[in-house]
Amino acid sequence: MPSHHRIPLADALVAICEEIVVAGKPLEIWAAEESDDQFQRSEFCGGFDATEGEFTFSYYAPHGVEYWFQLSLEQVGQVAQGMEVQIDGREAST
Repeated sequence: MPSHHRIPLADALVAICEEIVVAGKPLEIWAAEESDDQFQRSEFCGGFDATEGEFTFSYYAPHGVEYWFQLSLEQVGQVAQGMEVQIDGREAST
């Protein structure tokens, strides 16, 4: 069974969220431009997934395990504003 991991609100993730907010696009545009790896910084890689209707990311933990997590556009805004958002990832399936 995949394990869960708290995703850190690292500077790289905050920078990605700020970039998304600055873009100012509605969900419909993000969905039309869907890209799984549009945002790549440090230990994070992800983009918008139209099927999920959210931003999906991989987080590569220092101990070498990859975790998957999703953020809604609202959560992206919260992270960009420096709010404390609890993000739980699940270990990536192989």
